[in-house]
Amino acid sequence: MTIHLPQELVDEIIDHLSGDSDSLTACSLVCRAWVSRTRSYLFETCTLASYNPFRFCDLLQSPGCTFLQHVRRIDASRSYWDPADSLLCLNRLAAGLCRLTHACALEMALCINKPAIFSTGSLAVLPHITVLTLRRGSPPCSSALLIDIISLCSSLQELHTILGPDTMSPSSISAMPPPGLRSLTFHATSSPAILTWLNAAGHLPNVDSITLPILQPGEAPTVRAALQQVGCALRHLQVTFHGKSDIDAWTVYDLSLHPNLRTLVINYLPHVSFEEWSHIRLIALITSLVAGPALESLTIHFDATASTFDWEALEVSLSLARFPRLRKVRIKCKYNDARFSLKIVSWLLVPIIDFNVTVSTFDWGALDCAEALQNSRACN
Repeated sequence: MTIHLPQELVDEIIDHLSGDSDSLTACSLVCRAWVSRTRSYLFETCTLASYNPFRFCDLLQSPGCTFLQHVRRIDASRSYWDPADSLLCLNRLAAGLCRLTHACALEMALCINKPAIFSTGSLAVLPHITVLTLRRGSPPCSSALLIDIISLCSSLQELHTILGPDTMSPSSISAMPPPGLRSLTFHATSSPAILTWLNAAGHLPNVDSITLPILQPGEAPTVRAALQQVGCALRHLQVTFHGKSDIDAWTVYDLSLHPNLRTLVINYLPHVSFEEWSHIRLIALITSLVAGPALESLTIHFDATASTFDWEALEVSLSLARFPRLRKVRIKCKYNDARFSLKIVSWLLVPIIDFNVTVSTFDWGALDCAEALQNSRACN
Protein backbone atom coordinates (compact mmCIF):
# COMPACT_ATOMS: atom_id res chain seq x y z
CA MET A 1 0.00 0.00 0.00
CA THR A 2 1.34 3.39 -0.99
CA ILE A 3 1.27 6.12 1.66
CA HIS A 4 1.10 9.73 0.56
CA LEU A 5 2.27 12.23 3.15
CA PRO A 6 1.48 15.94 2.84
CA GLN A 7 4.53 17.86 1.67
CA GLU A 8 4.23 20.17 4.68
CA LEU A 9 4.61 17.16 6.99
CA VAL A 10 7.58 15.87 5.00
CA ASP A 11 9.25 19.27 5.27
CA GLU A 12 8.65 19.34 9.03
CA ILE A 13 10.20 15.88 9.43
CA ILE A 14 13.28 16.80 7.43
CA ASP A 15 13.68 20.14 9.22
CA HIS A 16 13.52 18.32 12.55
CA LEU A 17 16.37 16.05 11.42
CA SER A 18 18.47 18.90 10.06
CA GLY A 19 21.37 18.20 12.44
CA ASP A 20 21.47 14.43 11.88
CA SER A 21 23.38 13.67 8.69
CA ASP A 22 22.79 9.91 8.90
CA SER A 23 19.02 10.34 9.12
CA LEU A 24 19.06 12.91 6.34
CA THR A 25 20.96 10.50 4.12
CA ALA A 26 18.33 7.84 4.79
CA CYS A 27 15.53 10.32 4.07
CA SER A 28 17.07 11.20 0.71
CA LEU A 29 16.62 7.55 -0.35
CA VAL A 30 12.91 7.37 0.49
CA CYS A 31 11.59 8.94 -2.68
CA ARG A 32 12.35 11.67 -5.20
CA ALA A 33 10.13 14.20 -3.39
CA TRP A 34 12.39 14.00 -0.33
CA VAL A 35 15.68 14.50 -2.16
CA SER A 36 15.80 18.26 -2.65
CA ARG A 37 15.12 19.30 0.95
CA THR A 38 17.45 16.68 2.46
CA ARG A 39 20.22 17.76 0.10
CA SER A 40 19.69 21.38 1.10
CA TYR A 41 20.84 20.37 4.60
CA LEU A 42 23.42 17.73 3.68
CA PHE A 43 25.28 20.03 1.28
CA GLU A 44 24.50 23.36 2.93
CA THR A 45 28.12 23.68 4.09
CA CYS A 46 31.14 22.56 2.07
CA THR A 47 34.30 22.20 4.15
CA LEU A 48 37.77 22.66 2.70
CA ALA A 49 40.16 20.71 4.92
CA SER A 50 43.91 20.43 4.53
CA TYR A 51 43.54 16.97 2.99
CA ASN A 52 40.78 17.51 0.43
CA PRO A 53 41.20 20.73 -1.62
CA PHE A 54 42.29 19.14 -4.89
CA ARG A 55 39.62 16.44 -4.78
CA PHE A 56 37.06 19.12 -4.02
CA CYS A 57 38.31 21.14 -7.01
CA ASP A 58 37.83 18.17 -9.30
CA LEU A 59 34.38 17.42 -7.90
CA LEU A 60 33.13 20.97 -8.41
CA GLN A 61 34.19 20.90 -12.05
CA SER A 62 32.76 17.46 -12.74
CA PRO A 63 29.78 17.46 -15.15
CA GLY A 64 28.15 14.89 -12.86
CA CYS A 65 28.17 17.17 -9.80
CA THR A 66 24.53 17.62 -8.79
CA PHE A 67 24.75 19.36 -5.40
CA LEU A 68 25.99 22.79 -6.51
CA GLN A 69 22.62 24.48 -6.10
CA HIS A 70 22.37 23.34 -2.47
CA VAL A 71 25.65 24.83 -1.22
CA ARG A 72 25.00 27.92 0.89
CA ARG A 73 28.17 28.16 2.95
CA ILE A 74 31.88 27.47 2.40
CA ASP A 75 34.09 26.66 5.39
CA ALA A 76 37.73 27.24 4.46
CA SER A 77 39.08 27.40 8.01
CA ARG A 78 42.10 25.30 7.18
CA SER A 79 44.68 24.98 9.92
CA TYR A 80 47.54 25.24 7.44
CA TRP A 81 48.20 26.61 3.97
CA ASP A 82 51.36 25.38 2.29
CA PRO A 83 52.97 28.32 0.47
CA ALA A 84 54.04 25.93 -2.28
CA ASP A 85 50.55 24.76 -3.23
CA SER A 86 48.12 27.37 -1.90
CA LEU A 87 48.11 29.59 -4.98
CA LEU A 88 47.75 26.59 -7.28
CA CYS A 89 44.98 25.16 -5.13
CA LEU A 90 42.99 28.37 -4.95
CA ASN A 91 43.36 29.03 -8.66
CA ARG A 92 41.97 25.55 -9.32
CA LEU A 93 39.22 26.21 -6.83
CA ALA A 94 38.29 29.41 -8.61
CA ALA A 95 37.05 27.53 -11.66
CA GLY A 96 34.73 25.45 -9.49
CA LEU A 97 33.71 28.01 -6.89
CA CYS A 98 32.29 30.31 -9.53
CA ARG A 99 29.66 27.60 -10.12
CA LEU A 100 28.43 27.90 -6.52
CA THR A 101 26.07 30.73 -7.36
CA HIS A 102 23.91 30.11 -4.27
CA ALA A 103 26.81 30.18 -1.79
CA CYS A 104 26.41 33.37 0.22
CA ALA A 105 28.52 32.69 3.36
CA LEU A 106 32.27 32.12 3.63
CA GLU A 107 34.31 31.29 6.73
CA MET A 108 38.07 31.18 6.47
CA ALA A 109 41.18 31.22 8.63
CA LEU A 110 44.01 33.46 7.50
CA CYS A 111 46.89 31.05 7.92
CA ILE A 112 49.49 32.61 5.67
CA ASN A 113 50.56 36.20 5.27
CA LYS A 114 50.64 36.30 1.47
CA PRO A 115 47.93 38.56 0.00
CA ALA A 116 48.36 37.23 -3.55
CA ILE A 117 47.14 33.80 -2.49
CA PHE A 118 43.76 35.24 -1.57
CA SER A 119 43.41 38.16 -3.95
CA THR A 120 44.18 36.12 -7.06
CA GLY A 121 42.40 33.01 -5.89
CA SER A 122 38.95 32.03 -4.71
CA LEU A 123 37.74 35.33 -3.28
CA ALA A 124 37.98 37.08 -6.62
CA VAL A 125 35.33 34.77 -8.07
CA LEU A 126 32.85 34.85 -5.19
CA PRO A 127 30.70 37.88 -5.96
CA HIS A 128 27.71 36.34 -4.18
CA ILE A 129 29.26 36.25 -0.68
CA THR A 130 27.16 38.37 1.70
CA VAL A 131 28.40 36.94 5.03
CA LEU A 132 32.15 36.70 5.72
CA THR A 133 33.75 35.21 8.84
CA LEU A 134 37.50 35.62 9.26
CA ARG A 135 39.34 33.61 11.92
CA ARG A 136 42.78 34.00 13.39
CA GLY A 137 45.56 32.23 11.55
CA SER A 138 49.21 31.58 12.20
CA PRO A 139 51.04 33.84 11.79
CA PRO A 140 48.43 36.55 12.50
CA CYS A 141 47.42 38.46 9.39
CA SER A 142 48.23 42.11 8.89
CA SER A 143 45.52 44.74 8.75
CA ALA A 144 46.40 45.38 5.09
CA LEU A 145 45.61 41.76 4.18
CA LEU A 146 42.45 41.83 6.28
CA ILE A 147 41.19 45.00 4.58
CA ASP A 148 42.07 43.70 1.12
CA ILE A 149 40.12 40.49 1.68
CA ILE A 150 37.05 42.35 2.91
CA SER A 151 37.10 44.76 0.00
CA LEU A 152 37.21 41.86 -2.49
CA CYS A 153 33.73 40.71 -1.41
CA SER A 154 31.75 43.27 -3.37
CA SER A 155 28.33 42.04 -2.16
CA LEU A 156 29.30 41.72 1.50
CA GLN A 157 26.61 42.68 4.03
CA GLU A 158 27.77 41.04 7.28
CA LEU A 159 31.32 40.81 8.62
CA HIS A 160 32.41 38.63 11.55
CA THR A 161 36.03 38.73 12.69
CA ILE A 162 37.70 36.46 15.24
CA LEU A 163 41.28 37.66 15.03
CA GLY A 164 43.61 40.46 16.02
CA PRO A 165 45.43 42.29 13.22
CA ASP A 166 48.23 44.76 13.72
CA THR A 167 47.86 48.52 13.60
CA MET A 168 46.35 50.15 10.54
CA SER A 169 48.81 50.67 7.71
CA PRO A 170 48.48 53.59 5.26
CA SER A 171 48.38 51.26 2.23
CA SER A 172 45.15 49.62 3.39
CA ILE A 173 43.27 52.91 3.72
CA SER A 174 42.89 53.20 -0.07
CA ALA A 175 40.76 50.03 -0.36
CA MET A 176 37.04 50.76 -0.56
CA PRO A 177 34.54 48.89 1.64
CA PRO A 178 31.74 46.85 0.04
CA PRO A 179 28.87 49.32 -0.46
CA GLY A 180 26.29 47.04 1.18
CA LEU A 181 28.28 46.29 4.35
CA ARG A 182 25.93 47.08 7.23
CA SER A 183 26.60 44.58 10.06
CA LEU A 184 29.85 44.29 12.04
CA THR A 185 30.57 41.62 14.66
CA PHE A 186 33.98 41.85 16.30
CA HIS A 187 35.82 39.44 18.56
CA ALA A 188 39.28 39.87 20.09
CA THR A 189 41.03 43.07 18.94
CA SER A 190 40.11 43.41 15.28
CA SER A 191 37.65 46.27 15.77
CA PRO A 192 40.01 49.32 15.83
CA ALA A 193 41.67 48.58 12.49
CA ILE A 194 38.41 47.93 10.64
CA LEU A 195 36.56 50.81 12.28
CA THR A 196 39.42 53.18 11.44
CA TRP A 197 39.29 52.03 7.81
CA LEU A 198 35.50 52.36 7.55
CA ASN A 199 35.62 55.77 9.19
CA ALA A 200 38.28 57.00 6.77
CA ALA A 201 36.19 55.72 3.85
CA GLY A 202 33.07 57.49 5.12
CA HIS A 203 31.18 54.20 5.32
CA LEU A 204 30.14 54.12 9.00
CA PRO A 205 26.80 55.96 8.47
CA ASN A 206 25.77 52.90 6.40
CA VAL A 207 26.28 50.50 9.34
CA ASP A 208 23.18 49.59 11.37
CA SER A 209 24.41 46.69 13.54
CA ILE A 210 27.56 46.49 15.70
CA THR A 211 28.71 43.83 18.17
CA LEU A 212 31.79 44.78 20.17
CA PRO A 213 34.06 42.68 22.42
CA ILE A 214 35.70 43.71 25.66
CA LEU A 215 37.71 46.80 24.80
CA GLN A 216 41.46 46.68 25.25
CA PRO A 217 43.57 49.58 26.58
CA GLY A 218 43.84 52.29 23.96
CA GLU A 219 40.86 51.15 21.87
CA ALA A 220 38.27 53.39 23.50
CA PRO A 221 38.97 56.56 21.43
CA THR A 222 38.68 54.67 18.12
CA VAL A 223 35.43 52.96 19.09
CA ARG A 224 33.96 56.17 20.51
CA ALA A 225 34.74 58.10 17.32
CA ALA A 226 33.28 55.33 15.17
CA LEU A 227 30.01 55.19 17.11
CA GLN A 228 29.68 58.95 16.79
CA GLN A 229 29.88 58.58 13.02
CA VAL A 230 27.33 55.74 12.97
CA GLY A 231 24.90 57.89 14.94
CA CYS A 232 21.21 57.61 14.04
CA ALA A 233 21.79 54.71 11.64
CA LEU A 234 22.42 52.20 14.45
CA ARG A 235 19.62 49.68 15.00
CA HIS A 236 21.40 46.91 16.96
CA LEU A 237 24.19 47.25 19.52
CA GLN A 238 25.83 44.56 21.65
CA VAL A 239 28.58 45.48 24.11
CA THR A 240 30.58 43.51 26.68
CA PHE A 241 32.26 44.63 29.89
CA HIS A 242 34.54 42.56 32.09
CA GLY A 243 35.58 43.65 35.56
CA LYS A 244 36.78 46.91 37.08
CA SER A 245 39.44 47.32 34.42
CA ASP A 246 36.65 48.34 32.05
CA ILE A 247 35.64 51.39 34.06
CA ASP A 248 36.76 53.72 31.24
CA ALA A 249 34.89 51.67 28.67
CA TRP A 250 31.55 52.76 30.13
CA THR A 251 32.29 56.28 28.90
CA VAL A 252 32.63 55.03 25.30
CA TYR A 253 28.96 54.30 24.74
CA ASP A 254 26.79 57.40 24.55
CA LEU A 255 23.45 55.81 23.75
CA SER A 256 21.82 59.20 23.30
CA LEU A 257 23.58 59.31 19.92
CA HIS A 258 21.46 56.38 18.70
CA PRO A 259 17.78 57.37 18.97
CA ASN A 260 16.76 54.73 16.41
CA LEU A 261 18.31 51.83 18.35
CA ARG A 262 15.90 48.88 18.38
CA THR A 263 17.82 46.11 20.14
CA LEU A 264 20.41 46.51 22.89
CA VAL A 265 22.43 43.68 24.46
CA ILE A 266 24.64 44.39 27.47
CA ASN A 267 26.96 41.63 28.68
CA TYR A 268 28.54 42.36 32.02
CA LEU A 269 30.93 39.60 33.09
CA PRO A 270 32.87 40.72 36.17
CA HIS A 271 35.86 38.86 37.60
CA VAL A 272 34.28 39.09 41.03
CA SER A 273 30.72 39.09 42.28
CA PHE A 274 28.45 41.90 41.18
CA GLU A 275 29.13 45.02 43.23
CA GLU A 276 27.36 48.29 43.88
CA TRP A 277 29.63 50.40 41.69
CA SER A 278 28.98 48.25 38.62
CA HIS A 279 25.20 48.06 38.82
CA ILE A 280 25.06 51.84 39.23
CA ARG A 281 26.98 52.18 35.98
CA LEU A 282 24.72 49.61 34.33
CA ILE A 283 21.62 51.59 35.27
CA ALA A 284 23.34 54.79 34.14
CA LEU A 285 24.03 53.25 30.74
CA ILE A 286 20.38 52.25 30.31
CA THR A 287 19.07 55.63 31.44
CA SER A 288 21.33 57.36 28.91
CA LEU A 289 18.93 56.18 26.21
CA VAL A 290 16.96 59.22 25.13
CA ALA A 291 13.26 59.29 25.92
CA GLY A 292 10.89 58.00 23.25
CA PRO A 293 13.35 55.96 21.17
CA ALA A 294 12.59 52.98 18.98
CA LEU A 295 13.98 50.46 21.49
CA GLU A 296 12.01 47.21 21.24
CA SER A 297 14.28 44.63 22.90
CA LEU A 298 16.73 44.81 25.80
CA THR A 299 18.93 41.96 27.02
CA ILE A 300 21.10 42.28 30.13
CA HIS A 301 23.52 39.50 31.08
CA PHE A 302 25.06 39.90 34.53
CA ASP A 303 25.23 38.54 38.07
CA ALA A 304 21.77 39.47 39.32
CA THR A 305 22.13 37.57 42.59
CA ALA A 306 23.75 40.50 44.36
CA SER A 307 21.58 41.92 47.10
CA THR A 308 22.63 45.45 46.18
CA PHE A 309 21.10 45.43 42.71
CA ASP A 310 18.41 48.10 42.48
CA TRP A 311 15.52 46.46 40.64
CA GLU A 312 13.31 49.44 41.36
CA ALA A 313 15.70 51.75 39.54
CA LEU A 314 15.71 49.40 36.55
CA GLU A 315 11.92 49.36 36.53
CA VAL A 316 11.78 53.15 36.54
CA SER A 317 14.35 53.27 33.74
CA LEU A 318 12.20 51.00 31.57
CA SER A 319 8.96 52.90 32.05
CA LEU A 320 6.37 53.04 29.31
CA ALA A 321 6.72 56.79 29.12
CA ARG A 322 10.39 56.49 28.16
CA PHE A 323 10.17 53.40 25.95
CA PRO A 324 6.73 53.12 24.34
CA ARG A 325 7.86 50.39 21.94
CA LEU A 326 9.74 48.20 24.40
CA ARG A 327 8.14 44.77 24.28
CA LYS A 328 10.89 42.38 25.32
CA VAL A 329 13.28 42.44 28.25
CA ARG A 330 15.57 39.47 28.89
CA ILE A 331 17.54 39.15 32.09
CA LYS A 332 20.34 36.61 31.82
CA CYS A 333 21.97 35.54 35.06
CA LYS A 334 25.32 33.77 34.84
CA TYR A 335 24.54 31.76 37.98
CA ASN A 336 21.82 29.13 38.37
CA ASP A 337 20.78 30.52 41.72
CA ALA A 338 17.40 30.27 43.46
CA ARG A 339 17.89 33.80 44.78
CA PHE A 340 17.75 35.12 41.23
CA SER A 341 14.51 33.20 40.64
CA LEU A 342 12.91 34.89 43.64
CA LYS A 343 14.13 38.32 42.58
CA ILE A 344 12.72 37.93 39.07
CA VAL A 345 9.37 36.62 40.31
CA SER A 346 9.04 39.49 42.78
CA TRP A 347 9.96 41.94 40.03
CA LEU A 348 7.26 40.51 37.79
CA LEU A 349 4.64 41.34 40.41
CA VAL A 350 5.37 45.06 40.36
CA PRO A 351 3.60 47.39 37.89
CA ILE A 352 6.07 46.63 35.09
CA ILE A 353 3.59 43.99 33.95
CA ASP A 354 1.45 46.89 32.73
CA PHE A 355 4.20 47.80 30.28
CA ASN A 356 3.69 44.62 28.26
CA VAL A 357 7.27 43.58 28.95
CA THR A 358 8.24 39.91 29.08
CA VAL A 359 11.15 38.66 31.11
CA SER A 360 12.82 35.30 30.59
CA THR A 361 15.78 33.48 32.06
CA PHE A 362 18.86 32.16 30.37
CA ASP A 363 19.15 28.38 29.93
CA TRP A 364 17.10 27.53 32.97
CA GLY A 365 14.80 24.56 33.28
CA ALA A 366 13.70 25.36 36.84
CA LEU A 367 11.95 28.63 36.17
CA ASP A 368 10.52 30.22 33.04
CA CYS A 369 9.85 33.81 33.91
CA ALA A 370 7.66 34.34 30.87
CA GLU A 371 5.34 31.70 32.31
CA ALA A 372 5.62 33.33 35.72
CA LEU A 373 4.55 36.61 34.15
CA GLN A 374 1.44 35.00 32.69
CA ASN A 375 0.62 33.43 36.04
CA SER A 376 1.06 36.74 37.84
CA ARG A 377 -1.34 38.39 35.41
CA ALA A 378 -3.86 35.61 35.96
CA CYS A 379 -3.67 36.13 39.72
CA ASN A 380 -4.39 39.80 39.25
